[in-house]
Amino acid sequence: GESARSLTSLGNLLELENDVQSFSGAQMSARRQRSVSTFLMEYWQERPLLLRNALPELTTREKCKELIITPDELAGLALDPDAQSRLVLQHGERNFELRNGPFTEDTFAQLPSENYTLLVNEVNRHVPEIAALQAHFAFVPNWRVDDIMVSYAAKGGGIGPHVDNYDVFLVQAAGSRRWRFSSRKLAVAEERLIPNISVSVLDGGFDVEFDVTLFAGDVLYIPPRCPHWGIAEQDDSCLTYSVGFRAPRYSELLLGFADHVTDLVASNAHPRYKDGQSKAGAAQQADFYRDDARDLQLNFTEPGRITKDVIARARAEMLQLLQSTADNGDEHNDLFLRWFGQAVSEPKRFRQGNEFSSYMLSDIEAEKLSEALVSSMNAGSHRFGSAATESVELRVAEAVVVAYVDCADSNVLVYVNGVEYQLGQWARPLVSRLSWVARTGSPFELSDLVSTDDIGSDESRERNSELGAFLKWLLTQGMLIV
Repeated sequence: GESARSLTSLGNLLELENDVQSFSGAQMSARRQRSVSTFLMEYWQERPLLLRNALPELTTREKCKELIITPDELAGLALDPDAQSRLVLQHGERNFELRNGPFTEDTFAQLPSENYTLLVNEVNRHVPEIAALQAHFAFVPNWRVDDIMVSYAAKGGGIGPHVDNYDVFLVQAAGSRRWRFSSRKLAVAEERLIPNISVSVLDGGFDVEFDVTLFAGDVLYIPPRCPHWGIAEQDDSCLTYSVGFRAPRYSELLLGFADHVTDLVASNAHPRYKDGQSKAGAAQQADFYRDDARDLQLNFTEPGRITKDVIARARAEMLQLLQSTADNGDEHNDLFLRWFGQAVSEPKRFRQGNEFSSYMLSDIEAEKLSEALVSSMNAGSHRFGSAATESVELRVAEAVVVAYVDCADSNVLVYVNGVEYQLGQWARPLVSRLSWVARTGSPFELSDLVSTDDIGSDESRERNSELGAFLKWLLTQGMLIV
């Protein structure tokens, strides 16, 4: 296979510029667009890519203070019950021990000096500066974002040779880590794990194709199912940020959509069984198979027989129930489209349901604030009336997924953490820009998202009302923060 040197020579192929200020991929530099296009066509989900010094800000002292979480800070986060944390200790070549957090200070005081790794998931939800790194990878859709995991490894620390089912950019934030990996994807049937241990480690490892060491600012992209193995060989405060992108399993999509359709049928809410779209009584029997009298009449002497006509009829009925689009092609009645948007924008990790409670505003507070925001935009001002002197800074809450679908009628279906919200054609620029700032948690003002061309004219009273209602909803849910 390729040598490590030839792999390294591709280091400048993908330029990881920070796109957060542009709010739009269309405003990317032409050079950046070419590099992203080449990467997506030739490497994404296909083969690994090493990017030397892709994030030079990680080597700059002042910038590092914003982007680097220290090992002690990471350990402090692992004490938090709201953080998903793990410790992996290696006791010999084939013995890995997994411990799950939250941990105590005594846990870390009793750790050995070598051969362990601390991993904390969703650090982007807890540390806004880490979330800002997502801007470098915003060429991957929001609905594919998983999290940014941060791992600290003492000398000799690692989690063994393994495969992942997701795309990951391994960002070396501090220190160094040796990575051995292969571009040959390992099929599930080929995966053999060391038995009787709590960590998924490949038994016998894998055929190493590349062997490289990453230093601060280097990035290694690993596609799904490509085996890899990272180990800290030096005592140099090794910190790695794993920027992960998870794809849904088709089996999960199938089961989820089937459950959704079943619920609609049971409640007579399926488009097929709405008034005017079914025979009399069909709605009441929507979830029952209906016999074909002619088939029964032709085969009543053989009660044990299941005829091909019965099988074909049952198959056709089930497929018709799962048919995603209503007969008129109206996207607002497209069952799969609307379910898919909600399903893939839901948080991909465990949620207790109260993550945003501290940010939630009451209906009265949210209505007053949203009305003031819209009024200030109409007046061409960023202020709350004449008495206010400062602009209002907003921020989308941590790890909120914002995605949207453009409809044929030019309306927009917006999906925020699994909840659908419908907006008119005017809102297309708004939701596009909102999805950018949500990706990175960057602060913004309403004027950054909505220009005076979007709202404020005599003909836009309805738009102003719709915008105010949308802002109020986000504020009451705690997903938009003042």
